[in-house]
Amino acid sequence: MKYELKIEGMGCAHCIAVVQNLLASVGAQNVRVELGRAEFLLANADSLQQVIQKIDEQGYQVVDVLS
Repeated sequence: MKYELKIEGMGCAHCIAVVQNLLASVGAQNVRVELGRAEFLLANADSLQQVIQKIDEQGYQVVDVLS
């Protein structure tokens, strides 16, 4: 399933790289990350909560999820 997350707290290229690496670590595909948002595909919808939790643990905040 395709998801788009709106993420607050991202402000630089390092932030983009952190989110990209995090998404890769949970098996997301077709990952596209920009400041304030991320688009990706997840085969297992149950993994979405894990993604959101990991993003929050890095100090960013997911404020909206579109699918």
